[in-house]
Amino acid sequence: SIHMKRAFQDWLRTKYGSKENLQKSWNRQIDFNDVDIPAKKERFGDTEATFRDPAKEMDVIDFYIFYSEIVADTIDYFAAVVKDATQNRKVVGAFYDYMYEFRGGPEFGHNAGAKIVRSKNIDFICAPPSYYQRQLGSGAECYRRPFLTGTLHNKIWFHDNDLATFLFPKVMKKHNVTDADIKRYMEALAVTPTAQ
Repeated sequence: SIHMKRAFQDWLRTKYGSKENLQKSWNRQIDFNDVDIPAKKERFGDTEATFRDPAKEMDVIDFYIFYSEIVADTIDYFAAVVKDATQNRKVVGAFYDYMYEFRGGPEFGHNAGAKIVRSKNIDFICAPPSYYQRQLGSGAECYRRPFLTGTLHNKIWFHDNDLATFLFPKVMKKHNVTDADIKRYMEALAVTPTAQ
């Protein structure tokens, strides 16, 4: 959007201070007002490469840093609204920093964990376990984020373990979920009803 583009341009002005510094970093002639959000093809880049080349792709590197920071800033903004509305009497947290499963993938906007752990408006950080191999009674359970980082910054770590257990069919029947719906859900997880 035009708003995201302008926010990116403003972020670059703060980072570089002058168009000369921007041009030196990006290795090309450009002014702040001419900066656009990198296209999808540019953002995805060479999927065979482990790292980006700053001499050729600094615009994409900067955009992704900005993008993660704006996600973290937005979370912090709304956390401050809640803190203000409750006169700081409520514990406030956010789901963020899914580093392990996303492997630092910048499209997710989860690479500004340092901003979240330094926020005075965030009391806890949470994440569900991986959604990989979530079969009933046999699925994997792993952390998505580096939880000790939050602990070092006096943040509570909340692990939202929302995996279904082998008791899932029994519990769902107690809540009047039909056998057909239970079977459909279990089939979606590639599990047979015998996993009870």
